[in-house]
Amino acid sequence: MKVKGRLILALALAFMASFGCGKGVKVLAQESNQDQPVDKVWPEDPRNFEVTEQKIARLDISVPILEYHAANDVPGDEATLRKGQLQQEFYWLKTHGFHTINFGQLYAAWYYGYKLPRRPILITFDDGYESFYTDVFPLLQKFRFQATCFIIAGYVHTWIDTKVEFPTMTQAQLEQLQASGLVDIEGHSYSHPNLTYVPSSRLEQEIKGSSEILSKIVKHPIWVFCYPYGAYNSTIIHTVETSGYALATTQNEGYANLAQGPYTLDRIPILRDTSFQEFQEILAPSLQ
Repeated sequence: MKVKGRLILALALAFMASFGCGKGVKVLAQESNQDQPVDKVWPEDPRNFEVTEQKIARLDISVPILEYHAANDVPGDEATLRKGQLQQEFYWLKTHGFHTINFGQLYAAWYYGYKLPRRPILITFDDGYESFYTDVFPLLQKFRFQATCFIIAGYVHTWIDTKVEFPTMTQAQLEQLQASGLVDIEGHSYSHPNLTYVPSSRLEQEIKGSSEILSKIVKHPIWVFCYPYGAYNSTIIHTVETSGYALATTQNEGYANLAQGPYTLDRIPILRDTSFQEFQEILAPSLQ
């Protein structure tokens, strides 16, 4: 599934000048932490959930990662949502015993012995549209759900552009979301290109440079990457890995499992035309 139509136009209109870059930090947890969080400022730090010191891959753990984009109601645009759709889906998840987790918990479960809650699920939103702040964040607070927001670093600005149909979030909004303890800000490139067409000389800016920008805003390492348009190849995967990311998500559809590779994790797209019945059927394996 790809962002289409007016969303692509909105992304182009939202593109802002680059920010200064800091030094990137690679997150690979090592110490055990059962008594208290290693990192109280960044709740999603994988070190907060480690049980064992030895890193052992678990290939038997599969978890659904939901993929959303804009949350506003725009008929004809597949990457938006129907009015009331998200609240209905969240209510169903809550009443059917699903527990939202973050990527730190998932990473620790895959490698460091962390026990996931019953029916774990990750909720992700791509691109950083303001509708996440206005429409999604209040629902996260209501249901006490966690979510990850994959942000295009070059589209973060200091004011809301009310002239575009899909404005992106401001730096202050990202800071507030991260500070809530419910939302983790992670990376989605600098300018949202199809990375398979980007020259090698620019890949580092799109992948590593974008993480350095976001890290300066939210004050934690950016260690999970989301490929724009789901496009990747071996060169891009290598750049993601050497840029300090520990995990990366694709648009390959299905439950995420470490057997797919930590840098090519499946997700489940939830679109405007995803019916409520389809939503339930997609997650039926978790109910078994």
